[in-house]
Amino acid sequence: RRIMHEKNLDVCLLLDFYGDLLPEKQRMFLDCYYNEDLSLAEIAEIYGLSRQGVLSVIKKAREELFVFEEKLRLKQKYYTAGNMAETANEHIKALYAMPGLPPECFIHLKKIEEIIDMLSERKDYVSKSR
Repeated sequence: RRIMHEKNLDVCLLLDFYGDLLPEKQRMFLDCYYNEDLSLAEIAEIYGLSRQGVLSVIKKAREELFVFEEKLRLKQKYYTAGNMAETANEHIKALYAMPGLPPECFIHLKKIEEIIDMLSERKDYVSKSR
């Protein structure tokens, strides 16, 4: 069950990154199925298709999302950037804790924190856009 939940989150994240690259029908069906949590039958009823037809569109769209990720690696870069920001923040905290740090270092550390915050806001935009 957990593996299925993780796969759903994975598809949702890939949809955030690459959804605009999909044909509109594929993007709408994935959004309905993964983000709106509609069943295949509900989507089929809304769009006047068979349940099997909806499943076919969703499977094709999922495959395309994973191909995009394989080639562009945006999701991988997203997680790498987050991990790097956490590591940088840990180092900044360690520097703040050092006794006798010259006052000018605090100015530079504050600037570095601001840069990390800006990069984190940019990274967080993807998850907020859902």
